[in-house]
Formats: sequence, structure tokens, C-alpha cells
Amino acid sequence: MAPDKHGHCPVFIAKMIRNITDEWSKLNHYSNKLRSQSQKFLQIHGPLVEFLDRYQVAPEKSLSIKITQLEELSDQLERFFHDSVAELSTNGDIFTLEQLNPSLIYFKERLENLEFFKNIGPELLWNVYSDIFHLVRNKNVLESLSYPNVETFIKLKLYTVQLDLNEILNSYQLEECNLQEYFENPELNTCQIIEVINEKIQTLLQNIEQFDNAEIDSIRSELDNIGVIQIYLALKDEMVHNQQTSAAQLADLNNKYEELVEWKTQYEQLPIEEESKLIQNSMTSERQRIINSAIIDDNKKLSKIMAFLAQSGRSVKYFRLQYRGSADSFAARSFHKKCDRLKNSLTIVRTTEGNIIGGFSTQNWKGKGWKQDENAWLFNIEAPSIFKIKQGNMKAIYADPTYGPIFGQGHDLLISDRSNITNCTAAGKSYQNGGGVSNLLLLESSSQVPFKVEEIEVFSI
Repeated sequence: MAPDKHGHCPVFIAKMIRNITDEWSKLNHYSNKLRSQSQKFLQIHGPLVEFLDRYQVAPEKSLSIKITQLEELSDQLERFFHDSVAELSTNGDIFTLEQLNPSLIYFKERLENLEFFKNIGPELLWNVYSDIFHLVRNKNVLESLSYPNVETFIKLKLYTVQLDLNEILNSYQLEECNLQEYFENPELNTCQIIEVINEKIQTLLQNIEQFDNAEIDSIRSELDNIGVIQIYLALKDEMVHNQQTSAAQLADLNNKYEELVEWKTQYEQLPIEEESKLIQNSMTSERQRIINSAIIDDNKKLSKIMAFLAQSGRSVKYFRLQYRGSADSFAARSFHKKCDRLKNSLTIVRTTEGNIIGGFSTQNWKGKGWKQDENAWLFNIEAPSIFKIKQGNMKAIYADPTYGPIFGQGHDLLISDRSNITNCTAAGKSYQNGGGVSNLLLLESSSQVPFKVEEIEVFSI
């Protein structure tokens, strides 16, 4: 009798079954691991998650909902694995196992959308809730949460402080805070973080001779606010450890906190309103957080600015105000003092006639002379699209210490010294004007059009 020429087939099929089953098993194990990590995290920080979710306007951003989605997915995957995959594997049904591949891809894709749970901890909380921290009043945190949750909340506030400080350090080409270590080192406590921030502030003050202290005032104020919270926590912790806490003593502690807050005028003062009203007004608060502007003063204007940025291929989460004419003076020297080092800056101007115009450049405003920038553009808030720099044009912006920002030859946009009382001009030379208009003010005139500035702001983005 001739030997079986395909004796290797059972071995090959068994190997295929094992490989397919192992892939399902690994996916199921990973899903259970993520669920276990999230459950362990919620045992301590569940109250903080629930507290912060109350400030989320969009339900899909709720971390509680995402955790529920992870648990449901994990349960579905577990049942599918045991009811279908394991049984087919035991029976050696390779044909049906291979037909489950679309289901495997489906579960993988759903799990990939929840993969951020592998970094569950302060980093995940920051990624989910960074947009709503400005809505949360410190007093509500202290009244609603336990010590571990308040401590985590403080760490997230300090991370925000470090981000702001790093922007300033980077603008002066100084070493930044190590943000990676912040999330990777669980042993790093709030006192150590504050110490690092204060050291960086001292380095900044020692290395920059003409440093404007106003740039650091908001950071110092936020550190003071955090200090008030820590004093409150220390007093409360002492009461708990002495096991003598009564309703009257807690009331007295709350009074002490109120006195501390009254003593220290908070940098970010939210109106004293009911929490529900804060949430109802979150759209306005969100705009103010994204862009602190006296010109872009409603969501419609902000949407238009965001659309212009998208047209230029840029995605911006927030704008950092660097210069405002009404606050810093309309003199050219004030503009250059605040903005000479800036790259990636957006200039926004409101004329005395109410026109809102401006421009963007990746170049800084230091020195004197023309600067090339193929990514520069201008805008008029009433126009449907941005005015891009003409291809090959070498004269995107002109830096001059005796003028404000100047865009284009001719000039497409020129902001003069003392622009609120002296004429500025708009023409059309270096930038592409569309729709039959000849200049940034959407007029058909080919000559320079004079105007005066009511307000001017420059943001780094």
C-alpha cells in the first residue's frame, strides 16, 4: 500500500488552529487586563472621575461612559471566545475558525479605540478632562473629594502650570520641565513638583535681564492657589488623625478655608454661581479658555478663525495672548517688546470701522528687513477664505522696530506706531486676494486704504 503523501496535513492544520486560537486568546487577555486596570483605578479615583464628568458637556467625552464601554466590550469578547472560538478549536474546525476572522478584526478595532486605558492614571485624566479644569472651583473639589482624589487633582493643576511655564522657558531657549517624568514617575509628589517649578522660575529670572515679571505672575498665582488647598488638606488630615472631627470642627475648617481664599485673591476667579449655571455657560467659558480675546468675543468669530487655521493646514487647541494694544499700549516698541521672539504668531486687528482683519506668520518680528515665509497668510473675518502668500514671493513680512506688524510689500497690511491715532494701511501686493477685491478690507481700490486701530492682539499658537 502506498504511503500517505499528505501525512503532514493534520500537523499543519493543528498549527493553524493553535495560531488562530492564540491570537484570540491574546486579544481576550489584553481586554481583561485593561478592564482590571480600570477597575483598580476606579476603586480609588472613582469619585474624582464622577465629579469631573459632571462638568463634561459632551456625554461621549465622559470617562465613566468609556469605562462602561470597555467593560461591555470585555464581556462580549469573553463570551464570544468561550462560546465560539474555544469550542471550534477543541473540535479542530479550522474552516469555521477562519470564517471568524471578520469578528476578530471587529473586536480589535473596538479595543484600539479604548487602548488609552493602558496608561490609566493622571495622564489619562489629563487627556480626558484638560478642557474642563478651568470650570472646576477649588472649593467644590475640597468639599466633594477625599485626600487621594484631591492630591491627584492638584497634580493635574500643576501639570497645567508646567505646560505654561515650558512655553515661557522655550521662548527664552531655556531648559524646560520634564513632563514625561511627571506621568511616568508615580513617586513624584506635589511638593517635589512645586520645588521643580520654583527652581525653573528662579533660573528664568536669573538668566533674563529684562524679563517681564507679568509673564510669570499667573504661574505664581496658581501656585499660591494650590498652596491654599494644601493648607486646607493638612488641617483636615490632622483632625482626622486625631479622631476628634465633629460637624462643628469641619464647619470651622471650612471657615478657615474661606478666610484663606479671601486673603489670597485668586488668579482665575469664576463668578460665584451655582454649579449648574457654570455648566450651562460652558460654551462661553470654553471660548475664553481657548482664546482670551477682546476682539474674538463670540463663538461665531472663533469658529471663523478656526476655519481659517484649518485652511492653512494648522490645528490649534488654544491661543496664548502675548500682546494687546489697549493693555500694553499701541506704541510699536510695546509690540516688539512682547512679540519680537514670537514664531507662529497670529495678529488680530479691529479697526475703528469695526472690520476684523489680521495675519499669520511662522517668522519672528525681531530685527529689521524682509522675511520670507511660504506659510504666511492674511484674513478678513468677513471673507470666506484666507489670503495666502503668492507663490515665490520673498516679502511675506517686514520687521521694523519703529512699526507694528507689517505684511507684504506695498503693504498688504501695515500697522503703524501708535496705531490707534495714526493711519495704518491695507493694499494688495504680496498676498492673493480673491473675489474681485484688491485689498484686505475687501474693497476694489488698488491704492492703499487708510484705517485706524481700535484694538490689536497678537497670539502665539
